[in-house]
Amino acid sequence: MALMDDLIYENAVDIGAFFKRDYPTLSDMDVREIEREAVRRMFAYLEGIRENGREPSELDVLYGAGEEAMMHIENELYELTIHRRFYALDRFIEIYIEELIALTNEDDNFLAYVVRQEVSYIERLYTQTLESYEAGEDAFYFASLVCAREAAVCIANRLDGYRSDFNEARAAHGLL
Repeated sequence: MALMDDLIYENAVDIGAFFKRDYPTLSDMDVREIEREAVRRMFAYLEGIRENGREPSELDVLYGAGEEAMMHIENELYELTIHRRFYALDRFIEIYIEELIALTNEDDNFLAYVVRQEVSYIERLYTQTLESYEAGEDAFYFASLVCAREAAVCIANRLDGYRSDFNEARAAHGLL
């Protein structure tokens, strides 16, 4: 049981760090409160598993309980409207890449090529999101949805062209 408790507390610290990164206006005290709420939510989640007649596993802590706590805390932060999510450009690009990977089945070399081609496009998308944020909107809260939509547009409209260019470049260097 001590191992499970340790996992819960470690996961809570990770959750606090996640929110501190994405919500820069959170104070250290806010982060500690988030960690306490995460612990409380994770213990409640695991108690629900026990009530259903099963002993929780480490995976239940890391995935089910942790995700449940994060989702609840994220919703609370959104409803409070005190803190707005904010991503630096590198985090925004990372989200876009994650969405691109989730939507495609391409090898890493080709995806790296696609990302290099998309960087200026992603930067423009980031600038638009940043402008909305600066106008008072919680624009980065929906960044994953925006990136998923735009990654899907990339795949539908530009991926075949990138593939042709990539293959031509490889052939020119004798790599095909």
